[in-house]
Amino acid sequence: MRDMRSRLQARTAAMPRYFFHIKDGKDIRDEDGADLPDMESVRRCAVKTAGDMLSHGAGAELWSGHEWRMIVTNEAGQEVLVLRFAAEQKRAA
Repeated sequence: MRDMRSRLQARTAAMPRYFFHIKDGKDIRDEDGADLPDMESVRRCAVKTAGDMLSHGAGAELWSGHEWRMIVTNEAGQEVLVLRFAAEQKRAA
């Protein structure tokens, strides 16, 4: 009975929480985070979130050539992923 209860508790344990912070000249901390089951899900969420931010919220500063980063941390504050982006519009010759 005890073994069965341990297995049930393991299956119903909370998923780890990950936080998606942005550094783009200023720090934007993700205070809410997202509960995700595995690193594949964390990677997918990071890419989708960054893509959404780039396509919907990127202003002129995106095209300045300065790098901005999405730093993903776990609940302990350890970095698990870093995405880096920089874009620069060149003048036509």
